[in-house]
Amino acid sequence: MLSSMMWGVVLLLLGISLIINAVFGVSLPVFRIVAGGVLIYVGIAVLLGRGDDRGPAFTLHVRKDVVGYSYATNFASRTIDLTKVRPADAKKPIVINTSFGATTIKLDKRKTTKLKVQVAFGSVELPDESRGGISLNFTRIFGDASDKPDITVDARVAFGKLEVELD
Repeated sequence: MLSSMMWGVVLLLLGISLIINAVFGVSLPVFRIVAGGVLIYVGIAVLLGRGDDRGPAFTLHVRKDVVGYSYATNFASRTIDLTKVRPADAKKPIVINTSFGATTIKLDKRKTTKLKVQVAFGSVELPDESRGGISLNFTRIFGDASDKPDITVDARVAFGKLEVELD
């Protein structure tokens, strides 16, 4: 719908510019105006959504299904509160993906939580240390390390920042 409307406006502007040029002798930079309009249209379409299931470019997505919880943060920042997640609900790992953004994870210090982190061109701030670099891959356990973890979090960061807070 929007695509056909955009092309209709482009053809209308071309026709009006041809008439103005023929009648009044005024030359308008039609190609530049049309190219600028098309770029503005494409930019707005990317920001607001593409009309399909991929959604907008700046996303905060949460999905709970059979495999567990999944969070995605792209070009944004968010806080994910996992303090209220029950171990019975988190039988599968909770997956957190951050691209070009910042994610803060709040964990309950009374629950044993296993945190697996993969970072590419980013940084991680844990309660007792900070790490950053081109490629990081490590696992930390918060709580009683002798117990089986109540919750497992699989966090992946690309060009972003991950911060972990214990509540």
